[in-house]
Amino acid sequence: MCSKGLFRCLGALSILGLFASPATAYECSPGKAAFEAGPIWDNEDAQGKCPQVCEKNDGTWDGGWWTTVWGKMSVCECSTCCGNLEAGPIWNQEDAAKKCPATCGKAGGVWNGQWWTTVEGKMSVCQCCGNCCKHETKAIEAGPIWDNNDAQRKCPATCDKAGGKWDGGWWTTVQGKMSVCQCVSCASAGK
Repeated sequence: MCSKGLFRCLGALSILGLFASPATAYECSPGKAAFEAGPIWDNEDAQGKCPQVCEKNDGTWDGGWWTTVWGKMSVCECSTCCGNLEAGPIWNQEDAAKKCPATCGKAGGVWNGQWWTTVEGKMSVCQCCGNCCKHETKAIEAGPIWDNNDAQRKCPATCDKAGGKWDGGWWTTVQGKMSVCQCVSCASAGK
C-alpha cells in the first residue's frame, strides 16, 4: 500500500518521543480515527456515507459513527493507521486545532483530533492518521562486504539511500566484488 506516499513506514518506534522534528516520517500502526462526514441521519444513512469517507481517508469503516453537531455534522469511525508527531508545546485544545493539522499535513497525514503533552511546557504530540503499509524486503547491492562488522558499517547507509531500513541480513553475490544488504521498506505503489 503506501501508494499515496502518506507515511514512510520504516523502523520500530516507541509511543512517546518518536520524532526529532514535526516533518519526520513515522511508523504507522493500526488504529482508529474519526473523520467528518456531514450530517448522518441514521444507521442506513451511515452505511451509505461512511465507507466512502473512510476510503477517502485511506481507511476502512468499522461500523462506528456519531453526531457531533445535530443536523450539521457527524463523524465516521475508520480503522486506519496512526502515529504521533512532535509539535512543540501545545497549550490547550484551541492551540492544538491551530498546530496539529499543519504538523500532520507536513508528513502527509490527517490530524484525528488527539494530542497530549509529553514534556510539560516544552513538547506535545499530535496523533496523525493515514495509510497503513505492507512491508517488502529487497536485496540492495552494497559493493564488497567482508564480514558482519563491515556489514554493520555499510548496510544501514545502503538501505537508507534506497529508502529502507536494514533488517540485519546480508550476503555475498560475487566473491570479493559484490554483496547485498537486505532492506525493508514500504511496498511500492499499487495496493
